[in-house]
Parts: sequence; structure tokens; C-alpha cells
Amino acid sequence: MKKIIAAVAAVGIALLGFSIGQTAQADAFQPHAQLSTSFDQFDGGLVTYDQVDSIAGAKFDGTGTLTVEESGLWLIVAAPQVGSIQNPGSSKGSANFWIAVNGVDVDNSNVTWSTNGKGGDVIISQGAMLLKAGDKVTVQWSTTGPALEAITTPGEPLTPSIIFTAALLG
Repeated sequence: MKKIIAAVAAVGIALLGFSIGQTAQADAFQPHAQLSTSFDQFDGGLVTYDQVDSIAGAKFDGTGTLTVEESGLWLIVAAPQVGSIQNPGSSKGSANFWIAVNGVDVDNSNVTWSTNGKGGDVIISQGAMLLKAGDKVTVQWSTTGPALEAITTPGEPLTPSIIFTAALLG
């Protein structure tokens, strides 16, 4: 009986390992992109990125546009670090961020952050949307004072001024 249990356990572990390995390998090639920015941004307009953290199945133009190469349901997440952390008191007002596809603003994707000039926060604009191969995704923003801030803390990784993630679902 012990030999049967050991054999079943060994087969189960082998199958689990095979399944996990296949999933990890497949996931590594799923269409996705993660972009981030190592500098502050002011004045609104097109959010730009200077770092490609990971990309497959999409193209980045080197400024602020991601072109998807595969049609399907994509999850888009824009996470800006907005506020007046580095210059307290100098950035009263609000900032708005939204997603655009092919130059058209995406309904219900706008998020707003307001401040009296103190602090900052990460706010999230996200959405699951049907995109076609060749669609161009951007993040737009407007501000009456607050900036996108990249923060450097000694002994810690960079806090990007924005992290943008796109992933094909399923």
C-alpha cells in the first residue's frame, strides 16, 4: 500500500510540475506591456514613458503610445504617482488621468486627484476593453497644479511617476 501511495504521489507531483512549467512558459509569452517613467511630468497632455519593463505582443513608440498586435479583451491599468511630495505647498489643485484608444477618449476611464498642496498618492485608471490588432493606447492627463512625480529614496527602488500595464486576457 505504501508503494502505491508513493507512486501516486510521485505521478501527482510530476504532473503538477509539468502543468506549472507549461503555465509559466505560456504566460511568459502572453501579449502584455509594462512601461514606466523615471522623471517628473508637468502641464498635462500625453503621458510619456522612458522605460520598458516588459513587453511581448505589442509595440511601444518610445514616447507614449502602445500599439497592440493581437485582437482581444485587454486589461489596461495606468497608475500615476501624482501630487506635491517633492515640493509641498507648491502644487495646489487637481489632476485628471484617462485612457484613449486611437485618439478617442475611453468613456468612464477618467480619475481625479485633488490637493491643497500637501502630499501625494497613486491613483488608478483601469479598464477591460476590446481592442483590435493595430489599436493605439495612450494615457492622457490634465492638471491645475499637481505633477507626476518620480521619487528616488536612498536604498530603495525608484518610485516611477507612472506605471502603465496592458495585458491580453485569455
